[in-house]
Amino acid sequence: MKKGGNVASMGKTYRAHFRTSAETLKGQAGWYSTHDPQYQYSVRLPGVESKGYIEDGVNENTGLLNDVPVDPMYRCYNIWSKEIGTEWLVDGTNVRLRELVAGYSVPGKILSKTPVSGIQVSFVGRNLFYFYDAMKDIDPESGYSSGNTGGAFEHCAIPSLRSMDFNIKIGF
Repeated sequence: MKKGGNVASMGKTYRAHFRTSAETLKGQAGWYSTHDPQYQYSVRLPGVESKGYIEDGVNENTGLLNDVPVDPMYRCYNIWSKEIGTEWLVDGTNVRLRELVAGYSVPGKILSKTPVSGIQVSFVGRNLFYFYDAMKDIDPESGYSSGNTGGAFEHCAIPSLRSMDFNIKIGF
């Protein structure tokens, strides 16, 4: 179990940048329906009111609530600025079944008339499942490096391997 801790997720950032995440859908249809594809959607179509993604907050020019739509692509533009945007921070809380071992030793009485002194059978499972994972689609233990801050960054890591083994140990 791990409780708390923020993790900066570059995987989530890249999915947003390439528009493959659910977060990037907000405002897309409005922006692309009101802007000219001939100019990579950077020029508003004539006579059409601009629609798109509207960031929460205050418009610094008017002092009123922001109502200016922008191209949704700019939501994730800060990934190249070497700054960590708060929208890419995820909670690292998780509870998982990391290892399960179940074994059985055959009683000596059963083996007394054989050349075998003992038989042990066991099942070992690792990273079997999560009871709870706040990061949902990212392994919370996939750190960027082994350094002091490596666990606070996720950079498109491959999920941890799930393994299930069956062991038989026979003694003579």
